Amino acid sequence: SYVLLVLVYAGLAARNGIATDLMNRVIAVLEARGIVPGLDATPAGREVYRQLGFVDIYGIQRLIAEAPALEADAPKGVEIREVAEADLAALAAYDAPVFGADRSALLRHLAERQPARAAVALSEGRIRGFVLAREGRTWTQIGPVRVDGVRTPRRRWSPRGGPWWREGPRNLLIDALDAHPAVQEWLSGGGFVFQRPYIRMIRGRSEAFDDPEPRLRPRGTGTRLNEKGRGRRRPLSMADASND
Repeated sequence: SYVLLVLVYAGLAARNGIATDLMNRVIAVLEARGIVPGLDATPAGREVYRQLGFVDIYGIQRLIAEAPALEADAPKGVEIREVAEADLAALAAYDAPVFGADRSALLRHLAERQPARAAVALSEGRIRGFVLAREGRTWTQIGPVRVDGVRTPRRRWSPRGGPWWREGPRNLLIDALDAHPAVQEWLSGGGFVFQRPYIRMIRGRSEAFDDPEPRLRPRGTGTRLNEKGRGRRRPLSMADASND
């Protein structure tokens, strides 16, 4: 279970144990139900969570862009369109093996919350990827994103390029895993800048539930990201985290 936010008034936060007490209460409830707690920590919060038994899983970079400049056509043979009601069951089935759990309710919520920004990639009648988003107070967060067997353009692909991204605020953010340095570089080349780091942490387990390993070779970089050298493309997983 993902612990979304732990907020303590700044004037009370220092050395009074409020954050620790709140976390202990959440942990007790989750573990009594047999649920493993997980969260994305700031570097400062990481030390608090380590004392509570959480361990590092992987690093994340939060990137933001006021007006991203990434544009490209869909790969040959791939159709990209808005997510429809009929896609949701297949979308959840496609997502579950990579994320590590069924989150069909969340995917439906995001698709219905921001239908103009919910897109699916199809090839030969099968889902090959999707992107969802949600609005925040100051930024619209891209994610979750899943891509299967599609080479990512090095320079130009833009959520603004499709009809599902033409409405609403231009300020966008995305959380990209440190396991995908070429993807981070590609986003940076399109106007995204680093905002802050996060560390994904889990208590009671040393391995991620999702699949964070690098998969894609962005077009033209000449860098193979599949470190196991298996010679086949598998899903790209970008982290999902809280929005400001």
